[in-house]
Amino acid sequence: MLRRVWEWFNPTKVDSAARLFEALDAEATHIAQKVPLDYCEAKTHTFAAQLFSEKEFIDALLVCRRESYIAVLAGLMVLAEGMLRPAAALQAVAVADRLGLGHGPILARHVADLALSEEGIAAAKAGFSDHYAAAREQPVAIPADIGTPAAERLFATLPLHSKFTENDKDAVVSTVQLRFTMFHQALGKRLDRGALIADLLAGSG
Repeated sequence: MLRRVWEWFNPTKVDSAARLFEALDAEATHIAQKVPLDYCEAKTHTFAAQLFSEKEFIDALLVCRRESYIAVLAGLMVLAEGMLRPAAALQAVAVADRLGLGHGPILARHVADLALSEEGIAAAKAGFSDHYAAAREQPVAIPADIGTPAAERLFATLPLHSKFTENDKDAVVSTVQLRFTMFHQALGKRLDRGALIADLLAGSG
């Protein structure tokens, strides 16, 4: 607890592409794991321990984590581009291009733990490319709106039957939207935009 308080008031600066990608990866992993787990535990109460020991549920949870991670990471990449766009000014296109190149290497870190197939990686990259390109053509959106597609994908892949989840979509979506908003605030405290933009541009050749 004390460490978290210290980090809140003394955040490590995000002044390089490597540190930004680490932050995006960590948050995407956190959301993709914590939101489904917390939801399933709350929904199943005393049956949670039994449920979490069943292979069918574990397999379905992995699918949820994988699909959620892919969607959340794409959303966080869009969020980061929007945070850098005003400061990048005339170099915004080059900065966004370089930022987008980080998606593949981040995704590659999770081939094992998310059981990503070659086909799955290719589909995730294609989906991100389309999503990212569309977002860049629009004014910067608020974090909650950026997180909505990922939230809906997470909800759609929850490892429980729809008869148990059908009334909870708004709550689950709101939870993910809040996480995007909180991450935006936390990242804003850490960003050294000038240094980060310079580092992204230095690696764009």
